[in-house]
Amino acid sequence: MAYRSASDVDVASRALVMSGTKPINSFEDVEADVARLLYEDIAAAALTSTSWRFAMTQRELNRLSVKPVGRGVIAWQVPADCLQIRALTINSTPAAFERYENNLHTDAVDENSVAVLEYTRRVDTASWPPHFVIAVQHMLASEFSIAIGQNEQLSNLHAQKGQMLIRNARSIDAQGRTNSVMDTKRYLNHRRT
Repeated sequence: MAYRSASDVDVASRALVMSGTKPINSFEDVEADVARLLYEDIAAAALTSTSWRFAMTQRELNRLSVKPVGRGVIAWQVPADCLQIRALTINSTPAAFERYENNLHTDAVDENSVAVLEYTRRVDTASWPPHFVIAVQHMLASEFSIAIGQNEQLSNLHAQKGQMLIRNARSIDAQGRTNSVMDTKRYLNHRRT
């Protein structure tokens, strides 16, 4: 059976059921006030909790014409869909930066520099893998259990299960890249000295 992709309302509705509340059909339902108010914050927190491979992207940055006033020589525009910066390279070399609002300031002085940002973005819920969906549902159910049901015991149960599922999801997500090979030469060289 193929995995049925989830929508924001599906995830919130399942979390409401897990917390002992009626499911919703939209964020406009009367019962959906708490879900609507908490959903995006919980989703963004879960997406930025680690470097999820499914939520990572790279984008070449636009150089801003305005020069930084203090730190940095060049200012770059942070993409609007950026939730959390993971790395910046300038001309394929890792670069130091300072973030000020939606700008990155760097010390790159070459006017032809190309800056590429690796960052976590808000991925459409339908693209979330199943193990992440279930973890987020438990995180939401934990919040809903307190906000709606005022059931601290149920909230703690969902919070613990959510954390366990996030750890499991991290392990699964980490398999979506090539394993890095450990450079043992420096250890061998150190032992020989």
